[in-house]
Amino acid sequence: MNAFLKTSRPAPAKAAILVLVGVVGVGGSMAMLLLGRGQWPTYVGAVAMAFAAAAFASTARRLYGGEPVRPAMRGFLIGFLGAMTAYVVLLLGAVQLYLAGFTQGALGYAAALAPVIALIAAFASLGLYIFRETDELLRRITVESLLWALGATLSLATAWGIMEAFGKAPHLQLWVVAPVFALVFGLAQGLVSWRYR
Repeated sequence: MNAFLKTSRPAPAKAAILVLVGVVGVGGSMAMLLLGRGQWPTYVGAVAMAFAAAAFASTARRLYGGEPVRPAMRGFLIGFLGAMTAYVVLLLGAVQLYLAGFTQGALGYAAALAPVIALIAAFASLGLYIFRETDELLRRITVESLLWALGATLSLATAWGIMEAFGKAPHLQLWVVAPVFALVFGLAQGLVSWRYR
């Protein structure tokens, strides 16, 4: 039997702590990203969104007493967090280049597409994790979490786009979709893991 499974459900207090971490991470980062006035609140919100998923997954693992981090998961976390950090840094750097007027011609295309390279690396690290993980239950949890995150992100993006078209929501830049997906994936991973206990 997989060491990841538990025979009893966790206490309600643990679930409350997990929900609190999720709400603070999601609510705080989304509020700063969407409602912040000026550059620094938006930047802090973007960085917080990139790391809120990892904080939620880490809290879920600690609260629910999962097995120690396996080598495949450790490699994924290092690769994914490194790539998401690079994504945020490259994105914010591209914005600064644009604001300074340095994005004319080919440099503009390079600056605009540089964050996408980091994003591809993040998804590649996820694919490598699924390939390298030998525990079938952990692979299943990851794939289910991906499916939930994909469905939730697409639904949120579609709902926001429709509300925006009807004048019921402010314009949202599409680069926000990737950090939102990472955040929802982290939430889904914690919740799907909890379901299998």
